Formats: sequence, structure tokens, C-alpha cells
Amino acid sequence: MKIKNIYDNGTTFDQYAIVTTSKENDYFITLFISNNPDSPQGYSQFGECIDGKHMGKKIKLSDLTPEIQEHIKRRLNEST
Repeated sequence: MKIKNIYDNGTTFDQYAIVTTSKENDYFITLFISNNPDSPQGYSQFGECIDGKHMGKKIKLSDLTPEIQEHIKRRLNEST
């Protein structure tokens, strides 16, 4: 899967939303993660969303820590 947009909502447990270019009906397949997705107390789940500014502040992959970047790449590769 390819990344369309990344959002940081800054307030919820699933702080980051990685919106992919893949769609199911009218919704984009999205990876929602916490700031520690590989931790037993972390969060990393696929879901669906309607892409838009209501998702939070748009950020770049390079704005995230190397650990989170690697997690995202690994999860997106698992789903292809």
C-alpha cells in the first residue's frame, strides 16, 4: 500500500492516521497508530476513513521517529 496522507490528531490514543491510496467503497484504508505502536500498551490497527482536515494536522513521514516510520513501512508491506 502507498501512503496518501499522514495526520497527527495530537490528542487521542490512536494519535497518527496513515491514510493509504487504497479504497474500499468510498473510504480510504487507514492505519491508526499510537506514538508507541510496537509496545504491548501501544496501538496499531487498520480501519477506514474519509480523508480530510478533520483527521488532524497533516504531517510528513519524516516528522515521525525512525521507529514509527519502520513500523508503518512494515505494516503497510504486510497488507499488500
